[in-house]
Amino acid sequence: MEDGTARPLPANLKKIDQAFWACRRHNLVGYYKQRLWDDGRGTRIEIHPVDQQHVAPNRRRDLNIRTINVRTESSWTRPTVRA
Repeated sequence: MEDGTARPLPANLKKIDQAFWACRRHNLVGYYKQRLWDDGRGTRIEIHPVDQQHVAPNRRRDLNIRTINVRTESSWTRPTVRA
């Protein structure tokens, strides 16, 4: 290119995009695990209902905002008692 910039080929652009998102997911997993675990206390989150504007009226469901406490799987298992 005349101005010193180059654009990747479409096939390479797709590979770059896939690599970016794979790296992003990998980097966020640790953050989310730490954030949700919160030293065993879990994290309270809100689940907001989905916009059902485009759902047929006879298929719509009554959805309310729900609040749940998220914890890791290990927090739900009971510790083993050894005799």
